[in-house]
Amino acid sequence: MKIGIICFTARGARLCRRLFSHFREGGEDCRAWIPQRFLLPEWEEEGMEPQTQGVREWAGQMFAEKRGMIFVGAVGIAVRAIAPWVDDKLTDPPVAAVDEAGHYAVPLLSGHMGGANELARRISRLTGAAAVITTATDVNRIFAVDLFAVKNGLVLTDRQEAKAVSACLLDGEQAGFFTDFPGGECPAGLTPYPCRHNLWVTLRAGGVPDALAGYEVQGSGEEGRHFLRLIPRQLVVGIGCRRGIDRGVLEQRVLEILQEEGLDPAGIKALATIDCKRDEGALLELAKDRGWELRFYSAQELACLEGNFSESEFVFRTVGVGNVCERAACAGGGRLIFRKRAGQGVTVCAALEGEVRQE
Repeated sequence: MKIGIICFTARGARLCRRLFSHFREGGEDCRAWIPQRFLLPEWEEEGMEPQTQGVREWAGQMFAEKRGMIFVGAVGIAVRAIAPWVDDKLTDPPVAAVDEAGHYAVPLLSGHMGGANELARRISRLTGAAAVITTATDVNRIFAVDLFAVKNGLVLTDRQEAKAVSACLLDGEQAGFFTDFPGGECPAGLTPYPCRHNLWVTLRAGGVPDALAGYEVQGSGEEGRHFLRLIPRQLVVGIGCRRGIDRGVLEQRVLEILQEEGLDPAGIKALATIDCKRDEGALLELAKDRGWELRFYSAQELACLEGNFSESEFVFRTVGVGNVCERAACAGGGRLIFRKRAGQGVTVCAALEGEVRQE
């Protein structure tokens, strides 16, 4: 987590320095800003920075950087500072406040999805402050779907259904749990049987779990069964494309082929291809716009990869290796989910990389 810390008084500056040192020593990307009149030369040598912005402008910078915030001071200051920038619980960075005496640590924004609750607990463990957690699932000590998703790197596909799952658990109902992946035990607080509301760890774009093929699962209301799909972001999409491909065509082909394979694009974490495509504008734009990692491999790296891949003499003569997309998709250690599909100057395949966590 990237963290930014700000303070406003001499006493707060001392606590700010303590927090800054703690997070830095723990390997966090942490920055701290102190009013110039309290910033000692040795603190500046340690990496602490003078405040040059108003607190509201500073908060806007932190939001733009997706950097979690710790306000060492009054909660009211923090609330007013972040108010213009608050947008969406799924994307807002975590915000916590701790009073300058270190008595209370309060998560204010993105408690589960961003990690503000855990940030407050970390402050508590360091300073002895009481962590003031107000999230309903935490207070009632019941399963929290958003926290489960964050912990296991899963994408929530339907925020309304996520709220419905939490609501039914808070009302004393059970919620079901299903997974398409081995090794995933039913989490405490859920049941491995179909309920009105269910969680499903899957890469599929729709349908129902195979285990429920014999159950009536359609419809809505009291008798219907609802499934919140939790998507592991572990798909690496191998790409081959002609030079100068249109960005829209490339994106359309990737999404169309995943749809035809029944896979949810929310599971994509990276695009992979050969290094002669480093300057391919469509690839660069698509990865940036979608927030996907972009991986490039040399022809030699791809050729050395062991496995059963669809080879092409034409591709070999062109780039020096008989298959680009399948080899690139698997170069990080993944296993193919489907082989290359070609059309409109684009070849696409996908590999699942790593084990899907379901703790």
